[in-house]
Amino acid sequence: MKTLLSLVVSSILLISSTSAHANNFEVHLKDQLTTETADNFAEAYQRAVEKLSLLKSVSPEELTAVLNVESTTLNESSVRLEDDSFITVHERMDADGEFSYIGVINIDISYNEYQEDD
Repeated sequence: MKTLLSLVVSSILLISSTSAHANNFEVHLKDQLTTETADNFAEAYQRAVEKLSLLKSVSPEELTAVLNVESTTLNESSVRLEDDSFITVHERMDADGEFSYIGVINIDISYNEYQEDD
């Protein structure tokens, strides 16, 4: 009888703890960040390299703030920059015919979100 009672109590505890358990699911976002305008291609590229290096070196919580990742169910400690981020440089010309260059950092961010079970 004690074994049966223990089994029933254990089952109830297991069921109740499972129903209150939160599941995580992974979210991936792709985004582009830009640098300030530069006078030449090399300067724009260097600015983008520095910005990407900075993003790779910060903590997940700092990355959340820098990239302005917003979610009410976000697990901030899980935010990370994926390895497939890359840099491009865009050339542009203003109305006066002056050229300038902008470094573009193409990033892939992933993080976990909590989803409550009903």
